[in-house]
Amino acid sequence: MVVRALEGWTPTLAGAAREIAPVYSLMVATEPLPAEFWADAGLDGRPTFADHRHVIIYGQRTADDRIAFGGRGAPYHIGSSVRPSFDRDPGVFKMLRETLVELFPALVDAASPTAGAARWAFRVTGTPRRLRAESGIAWAGGYVGDA
Repeated sequence: MVVRALEGWTPTLAGAAREIAPVYSLMVATEPLPAEFWADAGLDGRPTFADHRHVIIYGQRTADDRIAFGGRGAPYHIGSSVRPSFDRDPGVFKMLRETLVELFPALVDAASPTAGAARWAFRVTGTPRRLRAESGIAWAGGYVGDA
C-alpha cells in the first residue's frame, strides 16, 4: 500500500492539476508577551480566537506566551501552481501584523520576529475525500478545518 500524502502539492502530480486548489495560509508570531497582556486581552485561558471578517483569520496563545496569528490573503496562483516562494508574501505578513494590532492595540510595539506559511488542499466541492484504490494507493485530503 502506498499512501499519497501531498495535500497542497497534489497539483504537481501528472493528471492531478485540477483535483484540488492549493490555498495558502500565512502566519506571524509575536515575541513572548507578559501575563498582564493575556489577562487584559481575555486570552489567559488560552482560547483560540477568530472574527467574522471576509478574510479568515485565526490565532492562539503558544506554550511560550506568544500569539501565533494567521489568515488567508495570499493569492491563488494560476493553474494551481505551487512554489516555495509563494510561502513568503511580504504584503500578507504586513496585513496580518496590522490586523493583529487592530484586534489587540497593546501589541503595537511588540515585535513579530517569526513568520511562516502553510499550503493546504482545497477541494472545489468543499468536502474532504478519501480513497483506497485497488491499485494499492491510498489518499485522504481536502480537510479545510470546517468539513
